[in-house]
Amino acid sequence: MTPADILALPLQANLVVLQGLDANLDQPRASEPSLAQAFRAAGAETVLSSTGQASDAATRDWMKAFYQILKTEPSMSPVQALRQTMIQLRQQYPSPQDWAGFHVWGGNNPIAKLAAPIRPTPNRPTPNRPTTPAKSNTKG
Repeated sequence: MTPADILALPLQANLVVLQGLDANLDQPRASEPSLAQAFRAAGAETVLSSTGQASDAATRDWMKAFYQILKTEPSMSPVQALRQTMIQLRQQYPSPQDWAGFHVWGGNNPIAKLAAPIRPTPNRPTPNRPTTPAKSNTKG
């Protein structure tokens, strides 16, 4: 997916996680926004991205810790969970490469507060539900 593809999505998400080696995850190119910027512009409340520099084991442990913190501390925002995860992982992985390469875009509100039922935006299709044309009251 390109940033242009993402910008065309009618996205309503509390949290989008981008992890990989693509430098465009959170670094914009001259002609287009980064993937993180595109997801935020398309409607994601929070984007968690990674530089992809951590080892597979450290990334696995990082993600487990991050989600566990969000699950057990529903009043904590993703930004706060990011900080707590970094503090926790520093003990297990002394190299900053393994715990410092994660970034949160947005994310100042707790996920629990964002988890309200999603209401479709007028005139925008919701995922898995195509837009249907309005029925006319005229006969003919």
